[in-house]
Amino acid sequence: MIAIDNARLLEEIRQRQAELRVTFDNMGDGVVMFDQDLRLAAWNRNFQQILDLPDALLAPRPSYTDYLRILADRGEFGRDDIEGELSRRLEHTDREFRSERSRPDGSVIEVRRNAMPGGGFVLIYSDITERKRSEEEIRTARDAAEAAYRDLKATQANLVHAQKMAALGQLTAGIAHEIKNPLNFVNNFAGLSVELLDELKETAAPALSALDEDQRADIDETVDMLTSNLD
Repeated sequence: MIAIDNARLLEEIRQRQAELRVTFDNMGDGVVMFDQDLRLAAWNRNFQQILDLPDALLAPRPSYTDYLRILADRGEFGRDDIEGELSRRLEHTDREFRSERSRPDGSVIEVRRNAMPGGGFVLIYSDITERKRSEEEIRTARDAAEAAYRDLKATQANLVHAQKMAALGQLTAGIAHEIKNPLNFVNNFAGLSVELLDELKETAAPALSALDEDQRADIDETVDMLTSNLD
């Protein structure tokens, strides 16, 4: 009976393990677990697909340090300050960690680290390329909308200014028209008066010749002053 119960329990455990394996492999995120000795313990299929890691690299179950070295050699951490990046990732592995980075193929991934109670930790990789692209498209559309709004405000301001200038032009034209009529009369009257002065000088020339030189000079000066004022 004990053997039968053990066999049944073993079968149930295997069934549960199979169910967990299927669930683990079909998770949307890539998941990898390192044990308390910081050696690779388990991973799912999406983890390999996201980072493009072949079985040959994972089969030896490398340490976390070796795993990071593998990623660094493949350019996952860029080319600048690789040692500093590795040191930061090796520090405080018992603490939660979150970061985003661009991969060499242009995709963007988010990495989250969660510590396990018995030691070790789990890394969760999420491909957020589409989300980042959507955010960038939204940001671009928002910037375009803001630019269009600014252009619209400027156009409205220019239109208001143009309307004001048009109204001012109409007002100025009206004032100019009202001023032009009496001004033409004044100009014509002044021109006619200059002609009359010329005629007066010609008519009075014989009488003026009888005057002495100083009197003629005074009369000529007065006539010239009147002509100048009329001009």
